[in-house]
Amino acid sequence: MSIPGSPKPARRGWWPWAVAAAAVLIIGGMWLGRARLAEWIARPIVERERAAWEREQAQRTTTEQMPAATADHALAGSPAAGARASWQELTGVAPSWPADPFGPVDCAAVREELWSICRGLAGRGEDALSGEALCEELLAVGELLVAQPPVAAGEAQRPEQMVANVFHLFRVLGRSHLSRLRSLLSRDGEHVEPLALTSFRFAVGRPTCDDSPAAGATDDAMYEYAAFLLNTVGGQAYLQRRMPRTASLATFYALLVVDHAESERRNRHGVDPRPHLARCRAGLASQPLVLGSEYLAVLDRMERRWEAR
Repeated sequence: MSIPGSPKPARRGWWPWAVAAAAVLIIGGMWLGRARLAEWIARPIVERERAAWEREQAQRTTTEQMPAATADHALAGSPAAGARASWQELTGVAPSWPADPFGPVDCAAVREELWSICRGLAGRGEDALSGEALCEELLAVGELLVAQPPVAAGEAQRPEQMVANVFHLFRVLGRSHLSRLRSLLSRDGEHVEPLALTSFRFAVGRPTCDDSPAAGATDDAMYEYAAFLLNTVGGQAYLQRRMPRTASLATFYALLVVDHAESERRNRHGVDPRPHLARCRAGLASQPLVLGSEYLAVLDRMERRWEAR
């Protein structure tokens, strides 16, 4: 009962409840449809990236016209007369392909090779790092990559993961590390080949040469990055944006790692190297690589093993 003359209580009406209900419905709908929403957001980015690599691949195929070479074919480009001497001067050892790339590593020797390369490359790039600082930079990059491997399978079912893979290196390394690494590799010179082999052997030996907790994860990380390069949109985008020598060597070592994982029944993503062999073989054959014949022989043996399965 109200008292005459007293003010009536204000009516809240129905609109606050309607707004709250609408908000719940909108949030619920976004949550239930998050995959479609992510796909809608991701599609323009992914399509732009895909179109960029397809243009680059078409242009490279047209300009290079690389044949599907084998180890029995002559390499399209032969190393310069001083390439072997330059390798030895840079690393301190004569160039040679290991009988077993995944065999035991002389820890002290491979570490000294890496440090020798860093001293030889000191002063290159935008930051002109000293030899010691350059090696520390490479080790820091390696630690970051091992700690945060990419998602190497199933990205087609998760569009947001596809976008994350495209930008994986940037997200993991950040602008400063990525800029230094890109600067070091941008010239695609003779140093890329010995740096690739020495870094590979350093990574293979790390679980036994380094007693840090992170060292044990190196084998798994190598496989994840190999599968990433061969099996994902982000990995293929990375390769298409590298200079030919760097891209060919990166593909070769990725194939090597996957093939080794298969031999040890660790190829958990089921990566098949065969679709990549012809392109990698042709890319290697087009470059003046010191160990080019050895790489092609490795790929030929790999192809025979996989065709015999």
